[in-house]
Amino acid sequence: MSQVYDEHTIIYNEEFRNQVSIGDKIETIPNHICPVSNLYDFAYIISGDEVVEIVPILCRGKIQ
Repeated sequence: MSQVYDEHTIIYNEEFRNQVSIGDKIETIPNHICPVSNLYDFAYIISGDEVVEIVPILCRGKIQ
């Protein structure tokens, strides 16, 4: 990844580029929680493939 933003990521890697197409979904991990705390009702704590905890976001929608 060359750049990470709140709502998108720029990946510059020719090998990876040849493996995906526009519209494909990939998983990235946000570098901070602002988008989660403002846009979602819950945060899911995941270990491997298992959801181990669901945390309510009490400050949802409070960023102005």
